[in-house]
Amino acid sequence: MTDTARAESFHAVGEQIAATLRDAHAALEGYAEGDGNPRELKKCAEQLHAVHGALQIASIYGAGLLAKEMEATCNFLIASDKSGSIFDEGIEALSRAMVQLPSYVERIMDGGRDIPLVMLPLLNDLRAARRQSLLSESTLMLLNGQSLASSEQALHAVADGAGADLDVAKLRPQFQLGLLGWIKGADAERNLQRMHAVAMQLEAGAANQELHRLWWVVGGVLEALADGGLDASISLKRLLGQVDREIKRLLQSGPDDFTANPPADLVNNLLFYIARATSSGERVAALRSAYQLGDVAPAEEQVDELRESLAAPSPQLMKTVAGAISEDLGRAKDVLDIYVRTGMEDATELEAQV
Repeated sequence: MTDTARAESFHAVGEQIAATLRDAHAALEGYAEGDGNPRELKKCAEQLHAVHGALQIASIYGAGLLAKEMEATCNFLIASDKSGSIFDEGIEALSRAMVQLPSYVERIMDGGRDIPLVMLPLLNDLRAARRQSLLSESTLMLLNGQSLASSEQALHAVADGAGADLDVAKLRPQFQLGLLGWIKGADAERNLQRMHAVAMQLEAGAANQELHRLWWVVGGVLEALADGGLDASISLKRLLGQVDREIKRLLQSGPDDFTANPPADLVNNLLFYIARATSSGERVAALRSAYQLGDVAPAEEQVDELRESLAAPSPQLMKTVAGAISEDLGRAKDVLDIYVRTGMEDATELEAQV
C-alpha cells in the first residue's frame, strides 16, 4: 500500500469514528435531556464499543483507552440505580468525555501525537464515577519491550551473564544496607553507590531477559539519583523497597519465576521516573532511547497545553455554532427589514428577535 493510499485509509477510519461518536453523543443527549429511556444509554454503549474497536485498529491507544472507560461507565449506569450522586457523576463525566474525545481523535488524524497522559483526568473521572481505583501517570506509560529485545547491549549482557555464579544471599544484605542508609538520609552518595554496585552484579549475572531488564532499569534510577536528576521522594523509596523484595524472590524462587511472572508494573513505574529525570547519564540516556521515553512521557507543559486545548471548543463545534448564529442573525435581519419596509409601528413585533 502506498503512503497516499495508507493516509486515505487512515482518514476514512477517522471519519467513520467521528460519525459513530456523533451518534453516541446524540444517544447520550437523548437520554439526559429526554425521559431517561435506558435504550438510549444502551445505544450509546454499543456505539462506544464500535469506536473502541476502530481506535484499536487505527492504533490510537490513548483515545481507545478513553472509549473503553466510557463504554464501561455507560454499562455501569445502565445497571445502577438511576437516582443519587453516583449516577449524576457518571452522566456528567460521560458528557465531558463525549465532548473531548472527538477533539482528541481529530487532532491525531491531523498528524498530532497520541499522548495517553492527556486523557488522565477524564479517565480518572470516569473510573471515580464507577468507584474504581484511579490510574497514575506511570500506569499510562507503555513498556516498549520490543525496543529492549532488539538492543544489542541488552542481548549481549544476557548472553554473557547467563552462566554467572551469583551469590544472591550475600548481595541482598548489601542492597538492604544501602537502602536503609539512603532512606534515613545518612551518606546518600555512599549508600546509592552500594545499591548500584549490587544492581550491576545482578544485571551482569542475569539469567534471562526479564531479570536483565529489571536490573538495567534499577541501575538507571540509581544513576539518576546519584547525579541529582531525581529527588529522594517517598514514592521512589517505596519502589526501591519493592526492588529489595524482587531480590528476595530471586533468592527464594530462582530466575525462572521472573520469566513466568515478570515485574512489569515495577519496571514501568521505574521507567516513569527515568523519563522525568533531569540528568542525562549514560544509562539514563540509553534507557530513554531504548524505551522511547521522550514519546510516552512528554513534558508536563506540553501535556497541560494539550489538556487545555481539548477542553476548549473544537473547530467543528465552533463551525456548527457559527452556522447556527448566522442563521439566527439572518432571520432577525429579515424580520427587521420587513418591519422597516412595511412601516410597522408596533415595536412589540420585534420582541421575539431580542
